[in-house]
Amino acid sequence: MITTDGRIWYDYLIIALGSSSCYYGISGAQEYTYPFRSIDDAIKLKKVIDSLISGSTIIICGGGATGTSIAGALSDTISSSRKIKIKIIEAQNNILPGWDKRIIEMATETLLTNNVEIVVGSPIKEITQPSIILQSGKQVESDLIIWAAGINGFNVKTTPQIEKTRAARILVDNYSRVKGYENVFAIGDISAFTLSDSKIAPQLAQFAVRQARSVAKNIIHNLKGEEMEELTYSSYGQILSFGKKCIGLFAGLPITGNLCEYAEDFIINNYIYALKMRVQGLSALVYDNNIISDFSTLLNFITYATMRMVYNSEMRIGKWK
Repeated sequence: MITTDGRIWYDYLIIALGSSSCYYGISGAQEYTYPFRSIDDAIKLKKVIDSLISGSTIIICGGGATGTSIAGALSDTISSSRKIKIKIIEAQNNILPGWDKRIIEMATETLLTNNVEIVVGSPIKEITQPSIILQSGKQVESDLIIWAAGINGFNVKTTPQIEKTRAARILVDNYSRVKGYENVFAIGDISAFTLSDSKIAPQLAQFAVRQARSVAKNIIHNLKGEEMEELTYSSYGQILSFGKKCIGLFAGLPITGNLCEYAEDFIINNYIYALKMRVQGLSALVYDNNIISDFSTLLNFITYATMRMVYNSEMRIGKWK
């Protein structure tokens, strides 16, 4: 309800404002780079990339999931056809910091094979309009700089102030409630949810969806006078796309090729279908964390992968016209 003095009264409040690019106080980073956080960002980038001449250099600041995926996609589409050089600059000693070692090795090999130059252990000191200056003093020339070096939680101001991490993520409890409040929740990139291993949950879509589902269920429990349930989270895999190529881990096993592609497509299609069904039915069970969820998700994936394999086989032998 909105009152005449502009106040909005609520019974429950969910803060889901997402994230913003983090520039770490690096001079020129915000002014001379292109972020990649939204569809609008992608459209702007495409226009700039389309205007680059043959032999240009694109530098991607940040070797995390976003940076490496951009590099892989660009290497597939413009690197060889237009002879455009692509470089990744990462401050840590390897790309994909915090990811499984096997994923890091597969991703590195894939990018190098696609002629992407990887520069690690090189923090950025300053960015000027035509170049990047590393802390080592080395200067790297570029025609386009893409910023994918990190994100903060969206810096929303509150009165009274609420607890946040240094990255402006709001601290929440095991029910995703903002600390100090019974009816205020924060979910997604803006929240700082502590996992069972004492680490802060990753800023990934799969966690945000599970968190949102958990909060919705708990509000319903609360309205019915029932006890709320704590959110438990475990990741069953990691998947990265590099243009036409896909690599990942599924149930602890490395996957590539068609199986990886099927897994990625299954995740995306299942997510879209779950939204269309208002998060009801079998497609929504993937976001729960129990035996029924695990079994139904595995069964759905096996069915989906089998259908894809049959379809591809029939396409190859010319049955489908």
